[in-house]
Amino acid sequence: MTTRFRKQLPPNCHIDKGYYVRFQKQIKCVKYNYQVGTTRQSIDQIWSSYQNIIRLIENKPEKNTLQWLSEKFQQSPKFKKLSVNTQPRYIVAARILDHEIKKGSNTIKFGLMPLNKLTKPFLQELMQKRLEQYKAKGKKGESAVNYEVAYLSSMITWGLNFVSGLSIAINPILNIEKLKAPKNTRYVTHTEYSKQLNQASPLLQAFFEVAYLCACRSIEVRNLRESDDLGDKLLIRRTKGSKHTYITITPRLRLAIDKAKALRPRAKITVLNEDKFIFTNQNGEKIKSDGLKSAMGRLKKKVGKGYWNLHLLKSKGISDSKDKDIAGLTESMKKRYNTKIEEHKAVD
Repeated sequence: MTTRFRKQLPPNCHIDKGYYVRFQKQIKCVKYNYQVGTTRQSIDQIWSSYQNIIRLIENKPEKNTLQWLSEKFQQSPKFKKLSVNTQPRYIVAARILDHEIKKGSNTIKFGLMPLNKLTKPFLQELMQKRLEQYKAKGKKGESAVNYEVAYLSSMITWGLNFVSGLSIAINPILNIEKLKAPKNTRYVTHTEYSKQLNQASPLLQAFFEVAYLCACRSIEVRNLRESDDLGDKLLIRRTKGSKHTYITITPRLRLAIDKAKALRPRAKITVLNEDKFIFTNQNGEKIKSDGLKSAMGRLKKKVGKGYWNLHLLKSKGISDSKDKDIAGLTESMKKRYNTKIEEHKAVD
């Protein structure tokens, strides 16, 4: 980072922890603190983000609107204590507040709706419109819309507990009916798996192998640290309520783990007793979900027909494993993830 970069920063912006560009300013009794970007971005990108923040401050939503409560929620200690995986997912889910709705002859953002005007029938209709938008982009959409509504419900429940003077006394969308997501029934055959594995980059190859052999979600592989490699077994810290599991390391799994470690860039400065991530990007940092999605997008174009996404590796791992407890799932979830068609002898 150059001195010139620092001098070109927008007003009230500074470098935080040598990496983040942060905007801080107190206006009357309100202290604003936003991350504008990072030192890896161009100065033009920083200024663009800064201008968006200024517009946001100058157009603060009225009290007791959804956007107003959302901003309070995201500045709350409860939100900041959420996991590093949940926080960004909630921020993405909050985009539902930007959805444009009709109000008389005008069009306004959904976030400007007063809390006491929100009802289940209205939100159910909005959920269908959001789903149509996702479908138009070639996405399934059900899970994304359900997560958006989950964010709204969590935000309102928090407000009822911690914000005084709300215009509502109960959560108007509590226990709202969710969209039914289509069940995954696809089983990735060994041929399909081998084809895509052979066309992937070395890092993705190692990632695929660990995800498949341990029946892991993508986030569970990304979270793996050196301390989880116990030599003869690998600790998988399961997410979404599944039980953590130890996976006995076979020669094939050991090969994948060691391959991932060997692909990590050599650090210029070695930190004593540092518990490094097993899978890292070129900068030696934990692989980000966006970076992984981009790599998978490039691979999809290369593979073409027969392409499978990372989520299918968990179901393939469970389907192929003789031990159906491998992923620490409940009985109902084991059946859901076991997508392989069973073969039986005919009746004699």
